[in-house]
Amino acid sequence: MAALNPLVGQPEQMLLLTMGVPTRSYDADGVKFLAYDERRVDIIPGTPGVGIWRAGAMPPQPIERWCETTFQVVQGTVRSVTLRGNACG
Repeated sequence: MAALNPLVGQPEQMLLLTMGVPTRSYDADGVKFLAYDERRVDIIPGTPGVGIWRAGAMPPQPIERWCETTFQVVQGTVRSVTLRGNACG
């Protein structure tokens, strides 16, 4: 989040030059919300079991990680940034 704070107070054009084209945007009564989504899948390694039947074995497990970064733009100026998800920061 701290790396994104310098964009607050900057013109929308600077946001677009820095972050690129947003994943999606929404305009409500002159207030723009520009959202950037980042997703990845991490694999948690499994554990081997013991004995012939592999008792206690755990298979590898995929974990989806995501972060949505949303900028609020008012009159062409970035006013705030919010983060949602389990991979922000």
